[in-house]
Amino acid sequence: MRSASALVLGLLVAAPHVSSLYAQQQLEPFQCPVTWFGRDLDLAFLGGMNAPQWQAADLDHDGRQDLVLFDRAGDLLLPFLSRETPNGLGWIPAREYAANFPSFGA
Repeated sequence: MRSASALVLGLLVAAPHVSSLYAQQQLEPFQCPVTWFGRDLDLAFLGGMNAPQWQAADLDHDGRQDLVLFDRAGDLLLPFLSRETPNGLGWIPAREYAANFPSFGA
């Protein structure tokens, strides 16, 4: 009985330290080509939004209006740069610009 109590106590003490090792992992964006009726869907795995707000802003100071999306429901900020594509104007995700905005949430 004493060894079981020591085991439980040891696990309770070690759990926060072990979990903090895995909490700081950086995940790479998922890359997989997706097409729909022969058309490439570049932002297929970007994710959904519940309560988005859109704002135009020149994030990269190139004179062209870029796009900032903020999802109020998930406190998610997604910046996009506008770029010319073969099909016209397109949006390129630019997550590195999110660091220039204040943090949200509690």
